[in-house]
Amino acid sequence: MAKEALDGCLESDVAHGRDIPAPSFKDGYPVTVASHIIVAMRIRQLRGEQSQTDIARKLGLSYQAYQRLENPRKANPTVKTLERIAHVFGQELSVQIG
Repeated sequence: MAKEALDGCLESDVAHGRDIPAPSFKDGYPVTVASHIIVAMRIRQLRGEQSQTDIARKLGLSYQAYQRLENPRKANPTVKTLERIAHVFGQELSVQIG
């Protein structure tokens, strides 16, 4: 149940724009986070201090469409969109399954 609790807390915090502290590992069991939450958190992290409007403009998206990408409750980006995001931030998309 720890995974569901962590996912729920993170999903809510990210959706409300709260800062998420870096994970700290102590004694115990590692808990994985749902992929859609990680993607939304990473996009927000890459944006840094830039405005959502500026990034949306660079991506050729509406402000609302970009805003959904940072909300794990609403985001469902395609791989093509993730490639465009990576390019805008000067990053390379890496996908791992398994």
